[in-house]
Amino acid sequence: MIDSCHNLILLIEMILDHSESFTHIVKALEHLSVEGNYATRKSAYQLHCAVTKPIFILGLNIIARYSEISGPVVNVLQGKSMALVMVKRHIDDILDVIKEDRQDVENVSYDLFKKSLDIAEKVGVELSVPRVTQKQVHRSNPPSESAVEYWKRPIIILYLDSLTSSLDARFSNKNTAAFALTYLHPSSMLKMASKEFIKIIFHGIL
Repeated sequence: MIDSCHNLILLIEMILDHSESFTHIVKALEHLSVEGNYATRKSAYQLHCAVTKPIFILGLNIIARYSEISGPVVNVLQGKSMALVMVKRHIDDILDVIKEDRQDVENVSYDLFKKSLDIAEKVGVELSVPRVTQKQVHRSNPPSESAVEYWKRPIIILYLDSLTSSLDARFSNKNTAAFALTYLHPSSMLKMASKEFIKIIFHGIL
């Protein structure tokens, strides 16, 4: 559990750091792709090609947006005694934000696309609708009239629905009683009044 939480914290911090310095990373990779030995140039070129794809730029901005609002959860997880009930409360707040964004997906998609477009222009990438054939045999083309509409359907909506489903499954109300067991840790018990302790024992919630 501790290792998983630590890895989650490191992943969130890495995403936020990379999203803020993305343009510098791209320029560094571009420089390394023509400098140094063969192995360095090859690796840098492959990484540069990967991170300058439109789907990567948009995906990085989406993940960074929702990683940033998980800050309170990260702070709780970094504490010496993890109060999972408190974590669940923060997760509920995060879910409210995500669900509101899902309902207002038109404006959210526009904001994400605009931010991604600004970054793409700085690194010389065209954030447009990919060219597709008139007929695809194995899958259908997402219906779209603009670049925002195209990326909204298979990327933004899919991510929001997946994130909501994942958090709902891991932090559903049926797990509240189990989470409340963390309050039986001696360090937590010393901070509680007797009435609070009794309520936890008999109801599993605060």
